[in-house]
Amino acid sequence: MDNLLPITPGTLELQKQLIEEAQKRSSELKRKRATDKLNGKKNASTVEVEETITPLTLRFNPAIQSSIIEDFENISKHKMLPWLPRDPSIDHMLTDYLDFVSNSKKRTCKVPIKTVSQILWGIRIMFNRSLGSHLLYDFERLQHNAMAEANPDNEEDWFFVPNDVHGPIEESNSKKMYEIYGSEHLLRLFIRLPELLSSRHILLEYETATLAEVIHEVLDFVAKHQKMYLHNACVLPSHHYLQVFQDYI
Repeated sequence: MDNLLPITPGTLELQKQLIEEAQKRSSELKRKRATDKLNGKKNASTVEVEETITPLTLRFNPAIQSSIIEDFENISKHKMLPWLPRDPSIDHMLTDYLDFVSNSKKRTCKVPIKTVSQILWGIRIMFNRSLGSHLLYDFERLQHNAMAEANPDNEEDWFFVPNDVHGPIEESNSKKMYEIYGSEHLLRLFIRLPELLSSRHILLEYETATLAEVIHEVLDFVAKHQKMYLHNACVLPSHHYLQVFQDYI
């Protein structure tokens, strides 16, 4: 079953539920802090300054939404595969964005460039760690496993895949996954990011606001240069890939 869903009323409702869960966790943590203070306890959850835990919420403009839906239909409905390695890759795209904001005098985002650079590396790391478990449709898993096997220098546990099940991929000399995959998969990460963060990390209000501001600026940059970044390059899989996929599922 596919872990990833396109933007629909159902997924928007899921995002609403995640926000409510995060707010519940925030309330529970506040109650615990108050109880600890009354009991005279001093530990990691007891602070003098009250902080608010805020869930991450992201908006996707029409160009981004169209790309997400096209990506979903190409892989899940039309049984196509992304062309890998992608050019430009996620790494290339984020580097382009950082170069742009570093030299721009008309930025609306007020996050310091040093902080932006750190957030972008965090996005790269989270992408590498989340790709295999959260960001793939079932039909592309064999292709991903083959690419991961050919690029073992990644922080992830890969499934075994026969050596000849590569689909339309090229040799990449042990690159990171963010150097191989493109904008479609980065957008998948952004869709899942509120859920991933709510289950793994507790972000305070100012941290969430900073992260959201940078991601929104990335999305605006990608949409503004959509001809360069938002082309869902796909190919039809080989007959052999289709046969092995049937055995795999």
